Amino acid sequence: MATGDILKISKFLNYTELPSNGATIVVGVGNNSGDKLGYIKWRVGWRRYVFLPMEETVFDAACLTDITEFINKLMADRKGDG
Repeated sequence: MATGDILKISKFLNYTELPSNGATIVVGVGNNSGDKLGYIKWRVGWRRYVFLPMEETVFDAACLTDITEFINKLMADRKGDG
């Protein structure tokens, strides 16, 4: 994977690799209309990837499920299960 690569496109969301200076990736989350919604990054204290939404963003259950599934895939890949 390289910075700027589209990692996944779902029905409403897309996931793009962003620049990172660490051992873990940072993923930008946007809608398919081009709006930035937040990003996913490694949270050291929690030892897992987390979603950090932009201010004033609203998500329904389907979008939250999609984001959760993407984070679960990142975690599985990190553990070698993916």
